[in-house]
Amino acid sequence: MILTRLVEFADTQMRLPPEMYDHQPVRYLLELSMDGTLEGVTPLGGNDRTDQRGVSFLLPHIARSNNVRAKLLADNGEYVLGLARETSRPDHVAERHRHFKDLVQTCAKVTREPAVEAVARFLESWNPGQDRARLPADLDPAYNVTFRVGGILPAADLPAVRDFWARHTGGEGGGPVMTCLITGQEGPVEARLPVKIKRIPEGQTAGTALVSANAEAFTAYGLDASLRSPISRIAGEKFGKALNYLLATRNHHIRVGSVIYVFWTREAVDTFWMNLEQPEAASVTNLLRSPMDPSKRGDLDENAFYAMGLSASGGRAIIRDTLESTVPTAKHNIARWFEDQRIVGPWGDEPRPFGLYTLTASVFRDPAKEMLAQHSSGMFHAALHGGAPPQHLLLRALQRARVDPNETLTHPRAALIKLILARTGVNMTHMHELNPAPPLEGREYAAYQCGRLLAVLENVQRAALGSVNASIVDRYYGRASSAPASVFGPLLDRAQDHLGKLRRTRGGTYHALDARLTDILATLPSFPKALTVPEQGLFALGYYHQRAAQRAASKLPAPQGDAQ
Repeated sequence: MILTRLVEFADTQMRLPPEMYDHQPVRYLLELSMDGTLEGVTPLGGNDRTDQRGVSFLLPHIARSNNVRAKLLADNGEYVLGLARETSRPDHVAERHRHFKDLVQTCAKVTREPAVEAVARFLESWNPGQDRARLPADLDPAYNVTFRVGGILPAADLPAVRDFWARHTGGEGGGPVMTCLITGQEGPVEARLPVKIKRIPEGQTAGTALVSANAEAFTAYGLDASLRSPISRIAGEKFGKALNYLLATRNHHIRVGSVIYVFWTREAVDTFWMNLEQPEAASVTNLLRSPMDPSKRGDLDENAFYAMGLSASGGRAIIRDTLESTVPTAKHNIARWFEDQRIVGPWGDEPRPFGLYTLTASVFRDPAKEMLAQHSSGMFHAALHGGAPPQHLLLRALQRARVDPNETLTHPRAALIKLILARTGVNMTHMHELNPAPPLEGREYAAYQCGRLLAVLENVQRAALGSVNASIVDRYYGRASSAPASVFGPLLDRAQDHLGKLRRTRGGTYHALDARLTDILATLPSFPKALTVPEQGLFALGYYHQRAAQRAASKLPAPQGDAQ
């Protein structure tokens, strides 16, 4: 179970804070004497945008939504001081303050810590209505407030307080007893998991719940909220903190549109090869040169590799994909991913690696509006599992190519088409070179050569007529790529007129283009009547590849025999 792997990561690779503690900003310190007298208020931070909410401390924490749940000894001004914000109902604020005061008094009785007892005495004598004037006029109850007693922050500094909070939030004396799905042990489980998951795209700022029930249909047998998947407090806290750490750490996550993917290993290793977001050419080259096939490695490293894809819907997190593999296997699959997408640049330049988002977004006119979570999750699954990307992306790529091949058959889109075809059994070797004849056979070879032929015919037209409003590619790409037999006969007849003009005016260009046409036509005894979707993909690559070769050749001196 992937959540178990997150708990293991928390235990072995993280310096976990005390149970149910988390980093939280504090804007105001209430300075108390040991007898609980308020001696002053010390503001913290507030100098610029980076510390507007205050200074961060490791403090007692608990997840809450609309319910009243006080945090121990440090909370916002409504809980700590009973001061209402403009939008809050006074009776609700009074209830929050009462819960906070009761919690502090319980802690004082259990721990017998003098500093906590001082806070309890202060709260016992505090009257929000009468004592507001003792505080700074600009104190904002939306920010967090805590106490300092004789130089000690009871919420952050006292081991006895940490122990009390761990027992208090661990369900002492209450809560359902069930078998935890993560640890397999029987004991108290959480109705609501203690840690919200943050930084998931399109999720709530306060965080999202990984396990929840948002309708009565999901709460049969009294299994409300998280009880439908029972998890103990300590396990829920560990996997939540581990997931938040991975989501916050640059080298442990990749975002593609509305989905974010986290990845980690059982034993800490460098995962530079997981750069699927903005891959660098040098890093990819080193990866491709390293021995990748796990079955052929004599020093096989069985270090485990894990990954999880997440998206959000409001306050709920959605697990899109999971992977449990080994580092060598994952590394091998990523290397294959970059190898399978390698194709020469549109001007004959060197191939460059593309990230997941660039590849996926290449088939959409407006990715921000059209690209869905399942599109990117399908691509990530293919990269990590070594499978084929979603086939509907090939169809979308071809549809975009028909709109305007000169503009929309881009380098990333060509790379995606090649990647999909390579993952469905088509031999795509040498496409990263200016090689006009990859090792294809039969109908696949014919489809590729038809694409090349259209690019040469376009070049013939351009050489004879110069720039035209609508080229033969603009007019006929769609028909040529789906039903070649219906269009190439008339196009070849028209090309003879253009070649005749070139023979009279630009002899060198004529001979070069005529030889190229002859070579391609020699491979095509007949034109296919119809092309399948994968064959249309090969047509697109043939056109793209031949056009790249022609553009590269255009940088060379003019053919001998052309008029000067």
